[in-house]
Amino acid sequence: KIPIDYVKGVEYYTVISLPYSGTYTYRFAAKDRNGVLALGTPTQEYIGPILTGVDAPVAPLLLWTGERNYLYDGLDPEQGEPNSTIFTYRVKYSDGNNEAPLAGYPRVKIKTTGGTEIILPLTRVSPATVTYAAGVLYETRTTLPVPTGVYTYQFEAKDITGLTARGAGIQVKIAPAVNSAPVLSYGGVNPQSGNVGDRYTFSVRYQDSEGHVPYSGYPKVHILIGGVDIPGSPIILPYHHGENISSGRVYYNSLILAYNNSNYSYYFEAMDIYRKMATSTDTYDGPVVTGGVNWRPELLWVGTGGYVSDGLEPEMGTTGTIFTFKVRYRDLNNDLPKPGYPLLHIKKNGNEVATLTMTWFDDTIGTQSCGIYMATMTLQTGSYKYWIEAYENNAANQYVKLPATGDKSGPAVTNAPILTWTGESGFTSDGVDPDYGTVNVTSFTYKVRYYDIDGEEPQYIHLWVYKDDVRMAGSPFPLSLVPGSGPKWDGYYRIVFPCFTEPGTYTYLFNAIGKDGMMCVGSATAGTMTGPIVVIQGSPAPPITPPLNETTTDFNLIDAYNCPNPTYDGITDIVGVLDAAASGLRVIVNIYDIAGDLVWSEEKSGISSTPRNTVHGTKEVVEIEWKGRNDVGKEVANGVYIFRMIISNNEGKTMSKLGKIAVIR
Repeated sequence: KIPIDYVKGVEYYTVISLPYSGTYTYRFAAKDRNGVLALGTPTQEYIGPILTGVDAPVAPLLLWTGERNYLYDGLDPEQGEPNSTIFTYRVKYSDGNNEAPLAGYPRVKIKTTGGTEIILPLTRVSPATVTYAAGVLYETRTTLPVPTGVYTYQFEAKDITGLTARGAGIQVKIAPAVNSAPVLSYGGVNPQSGNVGDRYTFSVRYQDSEGHVPYSGYPKVHILIGGVDIPGSPIILPYHHGENISSGRVYYNSLILAYNNSNYSYYFEAMDIYRKMATSTDTYDGPVVTGGVNWRPELLWVGTGGYVSDGLEPEMGTTGTIFTFKVRYRDLNNDLPKPGYPLLHIKKNGNEVATLTMTWFDDTIGTQSCGIYMATMTLQTGSYKYWIEAYENNAANQYVKLPATGDKSGPAVTNAPILTWTGESGFTSDGVDPDYGTVNVTSFTYKVRYYDIDGEEPQYIHLWVYKDDVRMAGSPFPLSLVPGSGPKWDGYYRIVFPCFTEPGTYTYLFNAIGKDGMMCVGSATAGTMTGPIVVIQGSPAPPITPPLNETTTDFNLIDAYNCPNPTYDGITDIVGVLDAAASGLRVIVNIYDIAGDLVWSEEKSGISSTPRNTVHGTKEVVEIEWKGRNDVGKEVANGVYIFRMIISNNEGKTMSKLGKIAVIR
């Protein structure tokens, strides 16, 4: 038996038969037991083999498209209103024999639990140049009436020979839930004022036009002090009276309130049996509760964003990183913190190196006696710990500390690794050479320089390649150290593509992570670059145009920035600065995450610039607001994002600029 030595190398192979004629591509991938991706030239994509002959008859496939909201199913949205919400059913049809679907297919079969069935044909949405072997997208859009229950759906297809499709798309999926939202009304509390220990009755009317009962555990009442739920809130409201759900039932609960406070408020929430949320009621003031004992104040983690289980964001950074500390101070008797508190203590190597008074963060979230306090600072390299303390500002002067014992770890501060252009011929201001070439002929090299002042090698350096804003198969690609260029912590990294198989204009983006998890900075991380331009053999070489992150001398976009930056609530304005007044502009803003994936996009047409005082003096500006959410309306995570502002005028001139947005919550 030959011993296995992974240091010297172990060979792996597989033997398969390929049923289709045509040109194949392949690449190898591997991870070690710790989940680290393998590097090396075999991870690149290669062409071959090329097979000829007659394909064996193979049934077509129905697959999920892999697009946003279609990763694991074929429907978006998952729930909606009857006769108004437009539901889009979407699936990919693929046939290894490159055979079209039979007339009337693909189609989707939609059923209710009551047995009603709707069959709708799907329409092709992919470009005409896409082959059935590569996969073609089909969809249909429809509204749906109120069901007797939740709908199910299933895609069906046959090819022109009559073979029935297989694949993930033929699964029966449960969705959507189509019904009208329940309505909450007549919410209130009785009495409006009283003493600690008295009973306060909270009641609300629940009404559902389709007769759907509330989901288990609803309706609920949220009881707040200073805008924050008191301990035990929200509280379930049991059924009280009213027989007909369509006309309304009353739910209520009689509670003892233990805290003397004049800042109580409350609101109600509910959802029906199909989890359709009612619109929450307004937040009502009251009751006013007096008497009782003085309660000790509390320090709590904020519980949202990056502050769920600690008070720090980000957890690591460089000497230039702004570290934001947050804590929630809550006094259920409405006592403010003692002046100078909450107080943040920061320690390094067991010694306290800084103390900062934390300030009230936001007057729209709670009150000073029950709200969020914040402090920000930069730190030198090293590993830190922190803790927070406070006193209440009254005669009792009671004390509280977080964490209750010991310290909380963080942040870790290092020098950021740097990713730059190598400065060699062909790589002085970008990372690809040559800048144009020929399909299936020209070899393209992508190259960057990695440098870490602490002498630590990268976890990875990745290249993302796109064509027409669609990520190239296999992307991101790992780069390998160029032999003889230097050590792993100060050397050139590259990947070579033997050729591209499709003509067009490509774009690319580098990103890299240091050994300690730090994101690289430097010119090679500024954003998406254009190149190469690939043409069909025999075509004339195209003119070299500037990358999209530069402005040509023909255009008048002189700068683009966002304000505020960093943004602490996610809301920021992306501002384009022009050197002259303009109107009839088309303005596009694309927001990308650090991996180069599109997060959010907004387009406005017919825009006119307006004068404003900027860092360049009084200039004409255009702007688009970003609310820190992705295209499906969810808050983005803390971190750095790349924006690209693109401006076109009526004469066909196009201008664009890149910038970075820091989101800190």
